Amino acid sequence: MSRNFRRSVLDWAAARGYRDGQNPARWRGHLENLLPARSKVARVEHHAALPYAEIAEFMAELREQDGEHSLNAKGNFRFERTIMDWRSGFALDLRRKG
Repeated sequence: MSRNFRRSVLDWAAARGYRDGQNPARWRGHLENLLPARSKVARVEHHAALPYAEIAEFMAELREQDGEHSLNAKGNFRFERTIMDWRSGFALDLRRKG
């Protein structure tokens, strides 16, 4: 979703009385004073995607993890849920585009 689209939605809502005040996500005069400049933020390096055929094995290993370097049980469950939700959403999106 683009910044312009979000701004348009917030402006539309304000014009119709659904919200008051300024755009909370505006950069100039607001977030620029709260957040570091882009040049000061480290670039994100993403991991390579796991091949689809290896997901079941990865999920099984995730469930078996234990010890100080593993995620806790809730963390593992949430991670697994995030993976499953993403896959479901991706599949639904493919059906819509199909």
